[in-house]
Amino acid sequence: MIVKVLLQGMRKSLLVTLEYPPHVGGVSVYYDHIVKQFPFGSIAVLTVDEEGRGRRVGDSATVYRRKLISKSRFFWPKWLPMMKHIRDIVQKERIGLIHAGQVLPIGTAAFILNRLFKIPYIVYCHGMDIMLASSHPRKKRLVRQILARAKFVVANSEFTKKEIIKYGVREQNILTLYPCPNLHIAREVTSDELAELRQQYHLEKKFILLTTGRLVERKGHDVVLGVLAKIKEKIPNIHYIIVGDGPRRNEIETMVEMLKLQNDVTLVGEASEHDLAAWYAVSDVFVMLSRQVGIGDVEGFGIVYLEANMFGKPVIAGRSGGTEDAVIDGETGLLVDPTNTDEIQSAIAELLLDSEKAKTMGEKGRQRVNEVFQWSKQVEPLLERLEKI
Repeated sequence: MIVKVLLQGMRKSLLVTLEYPPHVGGVSVYYDHIVKQFPFGSIAVLTVDEEGRGRRVGDSATVYRRKLISKSRFFWPKWLPMMKHIRDIVQKERIGLIHAGQVLPIGTAAFILNRLFKIPYIVYCHGMDIMLASSHPRKKRLVRQILARAKFVVANSEFTKKEIIKYGVREQNILTLYPCPNLHIAREVTSDELAELRQQYHLEKKFILLTTGRLVERKGHDVVLGVLAKIKEKIPNIHYIIVGDGPRRNEIETMVEMLKLQNDVTLVGEASEHDLAAWYAVSDVFVMLSRQVGIGDVEGFGIVYLEANMFGKPVIAGRSGGTEDAVIDGETGLLVDPTNTDEIQSAIAELLLDSEKAKTMGEKGRQRVNEVFQWSKQVEPLLERLEKI
């Protein structure tokens, strides 16, 4: 019913983003699911394609793929080609509103087009983008102007919302739209699959810790490894599974050898959605000790915590960035200081050794995902706001 009403009153939109499928990453998935919630024909997408001329009609949107950023060192500003492509699609599709998927540089283009042609726009922020801009005076001033002129701003977490407010944006002009778990992995994993997985990786009678995601510094794999060497004295049958790949793989492998954890840690590498479901299902506790690394390198939200909850697993999260939105401390998991090894060790032992508490937290997490973190529920307030522009 809401879709029919909105289709009549909503301006046609153009989402401009540097990240969109088949590009891999959380931001790409975020926009893919948001677009799929729009009424058919009410939104188009402009994104990057090195070949420059791709065009595809998707489930609910036409997707234009263009060369948006110049690679020539003699061309400045490098995002200038994007301006022309936006203007062409605005005219062709009769666009009434631009969605700037990144505050820089896309927000700059939207800002200029608004000044020249009065085309309204909204801006999406993810945490790291505006935090990085805050450390550069020129970029900070530009972002402040872009956000001030936007119809409203979309934040991916309360943490990001607080960072946006620092730029002078009024709270009522910010809409929080949380990411939701990847439902493609939400499947029943059979007991035969679990038994086969345990046998293949020698996990019989093991307590299994699991971390999924890119192997980057802020995810805290190294901290878990340091704690693991200590906690083995109390829980000798513990095993740590790391799913994912990334630039820190060699360092993690070296650390495993130095700590003599070769029999206690398995680096699986990349996993398909089908296999990822099995890893969540076979695990006992999910842990990712997210922490801020330098300026802006921070977990904006932490969708993997909700994915683990979706499988009824309790989680342990580093208290950093937007993780407090993803995890309710003491209810769906435990929030810990990602630098305090004693606190981390205590949290892991608590959930592994108290199976009833772990089960209760996991089930509360599952219920929360089902009730709150569904794309249709998250995007509905966005559609309602757009109808009023």
